[in-house]
Amino acid sequence: MAKSSEDIYKQALEDDATDLWHVTNEIRKEIKRREWICEGLGPYQYDDNEYREETRRAFDAILNLIEGVQRPASNRFHKIINDARTVE
Repeated sequence: MAKSSEDIYKQALEDDATDLWHVTNEIRKEIKRREWICEGLGPYQYDDNEYREETRRAFDAILNLIEGVQRPASNRFHKIINDARTVE
């Protein structure tokens, strides 16, 4: 039995919400893991390149998590639009 358009849309929204929940929790963990960056230099000296690298790694980790949810959501969106056009 084929799914109705409404069922397809509901499933897509549920999938997006689930992915977003997982990713936002991972982003929160990454931020908590590196909160010390906002409080000072930690063990690093002012001109220490390791501090800059640690900061870059923190931002890269968060950006990678965001990318990981954006791409699947975009793919689902385009699939649903295409499926809806074929149903009409």
